[in-house]
Amino acid sequence: MKIVTLKTLAVLWLAGCGGGGADGTATSPDPHVVELRALATEKKTEAISLAANVPCVADSQCSILIFDFPDPGCNLPTRESYLPYSLISNSAAAAQDAAAGQRALASQSRAAQGTFTGPCPAIAVLPPIPACLASKCVLKSALTGEVIP
Repeated sequence: MKIVTLKTLAVLWLAGCGGGGADGTATSPDPHVVELRALATEKKTEAISLAANVPCVADSQCSILIFDFPDPGCNLPTRESYLPYSLISNSAAAAQDAAAGQRALASQSRAAQGTFTGPCPAIAVLPPIPACLASKCVLKSALTGEVIP
């Protein structure tokens, strides 16, 4: 199963975010934030393990699990990655719940860290569209309709 990660956004986000104190030195992370990040990572791992991609026959049988960044940054979308999965799987609801838990923990982590105030690029991203192709749930570009590898 392949997970689509918005690597370009991550690179731009990290480049614009610095990552230290006001004087440019590294700061020690808040233990609460470290815990929230770890819990968000655990929930993401759980959701991925539950996201079965059983054979589909129609686009309506496919959906997307959405995962968010646990750290604040710029005005970029909070979306980190997307994973196609089958809604007809026995574990579909549990996978969706785990992904929702990851997004909630990531949101709490971002809130605990405060608002980023550094320079930011302007970026707009359309989320992918789930589709059934050759009996498998895949992601397609919202702009071109092409399958995202």
